Amino acid sequence: MTNKFIKEFPRLILSYFIIFLVIAIFITISVFNFFKVEQEKIKSNSLKELEVISTLKSRQISEWYEGEIEDANLISNSSSFIKHITEWVGNLEQEVNNELVSELKQLVEQHDYVDILVYSPNFKNFISSREGSISIDESESESALIAIKTKTALCTDIFRNDFDRKLYIDFISPVFNRQGEIIAISIFRQNPDSFLYPLISHWSIQSETAETYIFRKEEDSIVYLSELRFQSEAILSFKSIEGEETTATIFAADGNEGIYEGFDYRKENVIAYVDIITGTPWAIVSKIDLNEIFNKSLFKYTNPFIVTFILVIIVLLIFTQLLSIQRNKFYKNMLLAQEEFKTTLKSIGDAVITTDISGKVMFINPVAQNLTGWSERNAIGKHIDDVFVILNEENRNRAENPIKKVIESGLIIGLANHTILISKDGKEIPISDS
Repeated sequence: MTNKFIKEFPRLILSYFIIFLVIAIFITISVFNFFKVEQEKIKSNSLKELEVISTLKSRQISEWYEGEIEDANLISNSSSFIKHITEWVGNLEQEVNNELVSELKQLVEQHDYVDILVYSPNFKNFISSREGSISIDESESESALIAIKTKTALCTDIFRNDFDRKLYIDFISPVFNRQGEIIAISIFRQNPDSFLYPLISHWSIQSETAETYIFRKEEDSIVYLSELRFQSEAILSFKSIEGEETTATIFAADGNEGIYEGFDYRKENVIAYVDIITGTPWAIVSKIDLNEIFNKSLFKYTNPFIVTFILVIIVLLIFTQLLSIQRNKFYKNMLLAQEEFKTTLKSIGDAVITTDISGKVMFINPVAQNLTGWSERNAIGKHIDDVFVILNEENRNRAENPIKKVIESGLIIGLANHTILISKDGKEIPISDS
């Protein structure tokens, strides 16, 4: 039974190790796949949010932009406005000016304009809704000339006025008389902070890195038209150059729309949704850092390596416990078998002595005790040569103990003929094996 245990227990350990290894590999693959799937779900949900935000803002900006151009066109072609402009063009006296200024002030209040300026087609005369109004600069003059040439209302880009260095956006419309001739150019000046920038910067969900911004392409560079969360004084001054490492902005400038995953202007990993704002020369980007979206989930507290390590340790502990139980079971069965073996050996009529591989007595049954004169208590632990003393009956020489040969060869060795046993008290007893 001992030999069987010695042979089977290593096999048991090996089989447990193989099973453990298979389970550990399965756990590793499963955990990493789970995290990957969860990561994709989180990313997908965030992209849907970005898409909703970006497309909604894009539509609102487009509607605002087109609405302002339409308002400028409607006001410029209203009968009351044309009447006052016609009177002003034909008579520049103060009384006429006061009536026109009064109407302009009412329009400013109604439409939340910063100012309304009216210019004669040759730009020699102008009037505005407020005193000390700043004249238009060169870029605005160019836009006004385009409006005169095309005879349509248009919008300037966001610009910084050369005189007061403030940001404005102008909606320009020609004013026609009854004969269809352009008699003036009206400029409806908006402050981007009144509607456009609050709309762009508003984010319905609290976030540490999310932002939306607009920009336009200008020759070989991209000009930012709204503030950036992580770049101060970015409007009209912070630019990205085409040909540089791809960012969300350059991705859009290349004519792409939709989902973007890569770097932003800070070279941080982000996911973004890019949209072209219909009816404008602008594009809009809504983005958020990848680290932030993952920090809102289980990724904030753990990662697949930690989870895999914990689960594998748990499985290892379970297998260790099972192996311990199995080992104890083996020991218990072995002890029971040994007890049964001893009982059998004690009850048979032959003398039986068992030793370990070094020749020390481990067991001696009652018949052997009577023959050798050694009690079990005194014999256990003694060398077999001290307990089992045998001589050749004919020559009285010490016979070779067969135990040594058995241990060395592993074969069954019999006693030589004419062998006598010398007991502890000196008795000579003829013996043979059986």
